[in-house]
Amino acid sequence: DAVNRQITVEALRPGWGWYRVQTFGNIALRAGDVLGARALADGSVRIYVNCELIGVADTTTVVGNLYVNRGGRIGLFYHLANNATLDDFGGGNR
Repeated sequence: DAVNRQITVEALRPGWGWYRVQTFGNIALRAGDVLGARALADGSVRIYVNCELIGVADTTTVVGNLYVNRGGRIGLFYHLANNATLDDFGGGNR
């Protein structure tokens, strides 16, 4: 059975903390679904479920050009996700 969840994109402003960029709500997720994200050089983050684009978050709206044309790191946080599981977590530069 599908469970509706919210997917939130946040950006870290060093020395200040985490800022919510955008939340995508009521996303139906089932066991086995694939959640993906791609951060682009323009500061935007594209969110995918099962390779289907569900939305784009623009980090420049909350942290300016901090992430524009810069490398980065990936990360994932669980929040209010009892019994959630994660496998095959990875990243790259493609």
